[in-house]
Amino acid sequence: MSSGEKVPLAAPDAANGAVTPGSTVGPAHPRTVRDENIEFDAKFEEMLRQENLQDLPEDNKEGIKALLKLQRAVGVTPAAKDEVRMITLGVRKPAMYSPSTTTMRQFICGYEAYVQAMRFSVDVIIDGFITYLDPKSQERVSKAGHLDKTSWQEYKKGVVKLLEDSSTYNELSARFNIRNISQKAGETVHEFGERLRDLANIGFPNTDPLSVATRESAMKDAFAAGIKNDEVGI
Repeated sequence: MSSGEKVPLAAPDAANGAVTPGSTVGPAHPRTVRDENIEFDAKFEEMLRQENLQDLPEDNKEGIKALLKLQRAVGVTPAAKDEVRMITLGVRKPAMYSPSTTTMRQFICGYEAYVQAMRFSVDVIIDGFITYLDPKSQERVSKAGHLDKTSWQEYKKGVVKLLEDSSTYNELSARFNIRNISQKAGETVHEFGERLRDLANIGFPNTDPLSVATRESAMKDAFAAGIKNDEVGI
């Protein structure tokens, strides 16, 4: 080596403290907020490429990015991808199913719109479905060994049949329909009242004084709200 040639700095060998020729010595560079933001942005852009969302308007991208940061989600996790897809497609996760507020068929329509937009596989659709049910319905579905879990179409048919054959389901469904009943075109006041009473007898089958009073009160409120033309002959 010539006398004018510089020797590279050397770093201690990790095993025995020896100096390794050719390496440089310097303090470890601590991660900064700027480093984390750069890494996040890179992962975010990669996620957009994977989901074919590069053409989203910049405002949408910034909104999605802000949401992910707010949730402290890393841009390439499955949960974050689902969040982005829901925002992009304008879909929301279904609310929990309750037979007192909706029918199973109505709930399934909303659930299907969500899972189809998210492009879930059949097993994810079926396994996820039960998590949205109320505790009693969830227990019944869980114990039903005859449901076909290889086909969503067959599975949902079995669920509807299982729950709608239940007297409890029929009562709750009838109560839901009472709250939403209205007089049909050409239906007389008498016919409307009879249809309402039939529902009330299903929804409130007990004959004790409290149940009877509750049934009559529900009928009165539903009749007043549902009548459209009291001039139709009775």
